[in-house]
Amino acid sequence: MPFADVKHQDAAIDRLQRGLAADKVSHAYLFEGPEGVGKEMLASRFAQVLLCAGPIETKVDGRKRIDACGECDDCRIFAAGNHPDYHRVHRMLAKMHPDSLVRNRKATQLGVDVIRHFLIEQALHSPVRGRAQVFVVIEGERMNDSAQNALLKTLEEPPGHSHIIVLTTSAAGMLPTTRSRCQTVCFGPLPTTFVEEMLIRQRKATPAAARFLAEYAEGRLGAAIRSHDTGLFEHLPEVLACMEHATEDPIAAAKRLAALSKAVEEANKKAEAAAQPQVEDTEPAANDDTDGSDGDGDGEPAEKDKDVNQARQSQAIVMGLLMTVLRDVLRMSAGAAAVALPREPIVRRLAEGTTTRGASSAIRAVSSATWQINNSINMGLMFDGVGIGLNRGLAPDVAGTRR
Repeated sequence: MPFADVKHQDAAIDRLQRGLAADKVSHAYLFEGPEGVGKEMLASRFAQVLLCAGPIETKVDGRKRIDACGECDDCRIFAAGNHPDYHRVHRMLAKMHPDSLVRNRKATQLGVDVIRHFLIEQALHSPVRGRAQVFVVIEGERMNDSAQNALLKTLEEPPGHSHIIVLTTSAAGMLPTTRSRCQTVCFGPLPTTFVEEMLIRQRKATPAAARFLAEYAEGRLGAAIRSHDTGLFEHLPEVLACMEHATEDPIAAAKRLAALSKAVEEANKKAEAAAQPQVEDTEPAANDDTDGSDGDGDGEPAEKDKDVNQARQSQAIVMGLLMTVLRDVLRMSAGAAAVALPREPIVRRLAEGTTTRGASSAIRAVSSATWQINNSINMGLMFDGVGIGLNRGLAPDVAGTRR
């Protein structure tokens, strides 16, 4: 499994390769970037080199690369997905904790009990294979303060054979003391053309679906793949109908958007239930950071809290669909070509006569709703606000021209 398998993350790869070449690999890294862009895939490639009995030097596009040999016993065990010195630390491990109280908790955080048992205590042991131990912490931004504070000493004074890689979508959401003890490696979004190609190749998506979902995901392959697998593209006709309806009756359109959010939530629940038996992904798809975990850990929110989180996630997805269409409306109103939906007549109708100011106003309304969702603001009138914002930005005025 060479580093070259990770596409379009040259800066991150070069950063790790310099450490390998100089024999100055850090004991702690913070991989920061959007979900689904290759963070976990690169972490696994890096870990295999650290665990390999005989890393080899190769050249890729004229650049020197140090890769795992792929042939030693450690590489074979790693490829089989059960290397004893490679540890993925994630929320689902709460269900495997020896304390029944921890196993019975429901939460959305990566708690201190999981961090202590599956990382801190494990790091004190010598490597089973005698070379090193590598811990990859999934969704580092979900570690609560107690978990991060418990981890500080291990980050600052780790056993000489241990390496910790924390994956996060936002380092800003973590404690400064945690960030300061890690070397940060930054990841950027992937080209939408690459995401589109991977959807067609890996998921056999139609060109139209691949194009739209690649734009919707904004360079996050993992998100694009999940969106395809949950049938998100199938909701697009209703999104377009709601937008057109909003130009005539914004409140009725708001109710349709709320119902659409419920439909998306149900589809996601069905997909989650179908995937439930799969606890871990031992080998993510190319640049796919999905982690297979579902939300158990420290703290004790009830099932009601889980339902609220799922509802907000679905609302955010609907806002993302609206935003993807509105970007095309804005492009066309400015005289450019649509990207996500180049042949959609409703987009063309909405864009005709719409000024960039009007389209931008609609985008701001959806962006404001997204902020409310992400910050757990009371959502009572959120959809009404979106419907009214779409109406103000896209509906013709009495003179027959759009604002």
